[in-house]
Amino acid sequence: KSLQDEVKELKSANNLLQQQNSQIEYHCLELKSEVQTLQRNITELENAKSAFKIQAEEHQADFMREREDREALAGRLSEYEERENERQRRSLWFNRRNPRDSS
Repeated sequence: KSLQDEVKELKSANNLLQQQNSQIEYHCLELKSEVQTLQRNITELENAKSAFKIQAEEHQADFMREREDREALAGRLSEYEERENERQRRSLWFNRRNPRDSS
């Protein structure tokens, strides 16, 4: 082989290596972009998870308040029913003791 042939081969190999290096650099840039996109997605998911957790806690608190309100209303209703039953018993007793004149 002549020196010129070896120089041609080396130049050709160098060009091929430069092309491969450029392709590798391009792929690295693509991967970096994908990593950034994934990091943004992770951040968005973490934010959504936090918001969902806060919402769940708020719903749980609302549910507890509503349950307490229902229990309080049930207690008031029970008290009212007891008073009404007592009033009706007294009324019946009074009406039996003091019948009205039908004349």
